Amino acid sequence: MRHSHQGHSAYGTELDPVNCSFYIRMGCCRHGVNCPKKHVDPAFSQTVMFEHLWIPSKKILKGRKAKLKHYEKFFEDVLEESLKYGDVIDVQCVSNMGDHMIGNVFVRYQTEEMAETAVNSLKGRFYAGRKVHAKLSPVQDFELSRCNDYARNSCNRGQFCNFAHYMTSPRWASQYLTKPVRNYREKRREKPGEKHLRPFPIRGSSSERRSCLAEWNRDLLKQRGENYFINKINNFKEIENPKDIYTGPGGLHLYRPGQK
Repeated sequence: MRHSHQGHSAYGTELDPVNCSFYIRMGCCRHGVNCPKKHVDPAFSQTVMFEHLWIPSKKILKGRKAKLKHYEKFFEDVLEESLKYGDVIDVQCVSNMGDHMIGNVFVRYQTEEMAETAVNSLKGRFYAGRKVHAKLSPVQDFELSRCNDYARNSCNRGQFCNFAHYMTSPRWASQYLTKPVRNYREKRREKPGEKHLRPFPIRGSSSERRSCLAEWNRDLLKQRGENYFINKINNFKEIENPKDIYTGPGGLHLYRPGQK
């Protein structure tokens, strides 16, 4: 059990004996197919990676203004196309020149379904004369792949650094990006006119908890009808085997978990 726990806690780190931590954090690895560890592409992800998509000419890269102008037009093209498939949270493009990182672009969607739609829709497409290679990426947090020294303008490794030197997004892009929603998979679709139940005050006083339970019962009575609780009581009385009932804290008679 100890070995299993340690293996789980080491997942995605340099201590992981199986999976490549760089591939999980960066979406790529400098060793490529020769890496001794596994490069596993996720079956589901909110992040889409476009391999080697932004590769301007050397002439453009020599001038700072020309580079930024070219990037802004490129960013606009990518964002406009990506928005066709769903809500986009973030777009990041690396400026590193390493063979495994050059031109890599990441688009993070609001949901995994949107990202999957984008990947399927972009198969066989071309951009700037090059075929688009889009896939689901294991990268979930861009801060884990970002070069902190580059953010402070102090990276000594330059453009061949193994951590991402992300380009700065244009200011106008924020109005088209969507704020992330936590636990979107658990958020069920609401019906029109549906009323939200009051959350149970776990750390509230006894009177607050009793008030909340009373409100839940009133709402349930309105939804199910007046005979709902009467039928529940009758079903309770029809139970013949006393083992099907156990006495809970405070002497309450409750159904056993799993009983219909």
